[in-house]
Amino acid sequence: MRIKNSALKIFFLLVAIQALPASLQSAAQAANSDVVTIYFVRHGEIERTTGSASLNERGLERATDIATTLERVNLTHVFSSHTLRSRQAVEQAARSHELAVVELPRLGSMFDGQEIQNLTPAVFAVQPLSEALKDLPIGSTALVGVNSDNVFAIMHNLGVQLGDSSNPCELGSNCVPCLRNTCFPSEFDNLWILRLNEQQGETELTWLRYGRQKKE
Repeated sequence: MRIKNSALKIFFLLVAIQALPASLQSAAQAANSDVVTIYFVRHGEIERTTGSASLNERGLERATDIATTLERVNLTHVFSSHTLRSRQAVEQAARSHELAVVELPRLGSMFDGQEIQNLTPAVFAVQPLSEALKDLPIGSTALVGVNSDNVFAIMHNLGVQLGDSSNPCELGSNCVPCLRNTCFPSEFDNLWILRLNEQQGETELTWLRYGRQKKE
């Protein structure tokens, strides 16, 4: 699928409930047959004492929030990067839709001369995930568990413009702000919905925050 780098819209909305607004669900599903819809979620907080970078208790709570947020969305595919933390972020949602999580690149595979392991840098997932998402058939709705160091690059590969000094990328701008994690938001509850319309050559990106706001 080849999408032109035009007609991108970015909106930032604060979602303080555990389900997408009914209007958004209806609009997304009504036009689903004409587009590919991709939900991107970054993993939640991780356990830093075990060496596996798996999700900690709060990170697993966020995974539950993701599953609840998307429970009414008719998912057809679930992907994640090769990292354990990104797979854990979408496993509950995948189970609730009776789908398997497809990890890319696959653990144990060779990519750019390196064997892929859980702690292999997340940037290695940019190319294989981008290619898989470009190949989704029209009408697909996918959930992708990502990392801060690959999500903007994947979106860019799918047609989202990259901001620069002459066209800085701010909320509401037609771009992603960078390709690595140097500009990634600090919050763990970001949800991006990217709609690809091949027939019209357009991309539309909606930027949300999911789940209940937790009082510390």
